[in-house]
Amino acid sequence: MLESLRESTRANQEQDWLKTNLARISGLMQGHRDLAVVAELVMNELAPLVSAQNGTFLLAEEYAGKVELRVVGCYGHLETSRRYAFGESLVGQAALAKRTILVEDIASGYLTVSSSLGQAGPVNLIILPIVVEDQVLGVIELASLGRYSKVHRDFLEQLVETIGVNVNTIVANARTDALLAESQRLATELQVGQEELQRSNAELEEKAELLAQNPTRNLTPKQVEYANVIHSAGTDLLQLINDILDLSKIEAGKMDISPEPLPLRQLLDYVEANFRPLTTEKGLEFGITVAADVPAVLLTDEQRARAGRRSRPARAAGARPPLAQAVRKSAAASCGIPRSSTMQW
Repeated sequence: MLESLRESTRANQEQDWLKTNLARISGLMQGHRDLAVVAELVMNELAPLVSAQNGTFLLAEEYAGKVELRVVGCYGHLETSRRYAFGESLVGQAALAKRTILVEDIASGYLTVSSSLGQAGPVNLIILPIVVEDQVLGVIELASLGRYSKVHRDFLEQLVETIGVNVNTIVANARTDALLAESQRLATELQVGQEELQRSNAELEEKAELLAQNPTRNLTPKQVEYANVIHSAGTDLLQLINDILDLSKIEAGKMDISPEPLPLRQLLDYVEANFRPLTTEKGLEFGITVAADVPAVLLTDEQRARAGRRSRPARAAGARPPLAQAVRKSAAASCGIPRSSTMQW
């Protein structure tokens, strides 16, 4: 009876020790974003807790096109230069098999635990893979001059699960930070590109407008018409640049739509003026057909409608002649026309 009570008390004490230290080390890892810092912190706390004299924390990472284990934290030694492939040595085997390896009664000369007072060979070696959702994130190896108790082994098995969750979070945060930094760099480049394009396009607009005014009266009506097309296209391009490269819209992932009444004739004149010269130059036939039930006034975003009309005929004109002559594109989707109505060119 007394012995049973002692066993029960010891078991309860061991469970209290296990749970307390799991919570304590988990709390120590919270808030850190540097894996090297976390690895050193874990080894400094973990090794003395389970009476280990040597320890290594290895992180799985891609290197030269394959995943390897790299030392990121040590206890009792400074061997940090080596890398291990999965399946190479016991740490690689533990990672490959995703299973803990316990080595007892280590042979003499395998490893030396040393201090300023002397040195000796360890008795036990335990290697624990850090696995999260069937993915190996790393390995922890601990060597001890004594034997690991059952509560120590249970504690280590549970602790690597907690460490895995924290490592996984840190890795995910690091990737997010890297993507954010890259996004900010690209946004800066886009901002610079936007400003340069705006300057160039503004100069082009000024020249096209001056040309369209034909102050010297030496241009034919057709040349004046082409100059007006260039000026109109320049204005549209500037608006597109502003829409595409505006940083707030890039970050928000959306583009504002401003629907308003648009006379159908105005849109048809725009298409005619912009693309008849293009198709004529390529020797293609160009025509616009409007179904009888298409409304005379559309409710749409004029800028978006023009953008859609620019891209489709331009792709058709750039295709091979037989294909280009046969292309028909519906304007219903981008111009706000009911699905039952069609407008083709």
